[in-house]
Amino acid sequence: AVLLTQPRQLAGQGGADPSQDVTAVATDMLRQLPEDFDLEVTLKRWPLTYEESMNTVLLQELTRFNRLTAIVRRSLAELLQAVRGEVVMSPQLDGVFNSLYDGKI
Repeated sequence: AVLLTQPRQLAGQGGADPSQDVTAVATDMLRQLPEDFDLEVTLKRWPLTYEESMNTVLLQELTRFNRLTAIVRRSLAELLQAVRGEVVMSPQLDGVFNSLYDGKI
């Protein structure tokens, strides 16, 4: 409740237009996201065998990480489209916008 009464300012930036600031942060985040892990290469390097059960865990975690980064990429791309007015700003995208603007992400 206290945060809602304080003036909003993007962490580290002080631009006059929130949409420009959020666009800059979202674009930078997209640029810094790592590429997806190649699961086929992982399987060749660390095959799933009974003797090496940790390889199964590795594959599961890489799959989860790939899904997570895909969701982040999609959300940021949709946010950029919404800021440009190409798609409707959904409540979820508005939440992402506000979190980026408030410096919570």
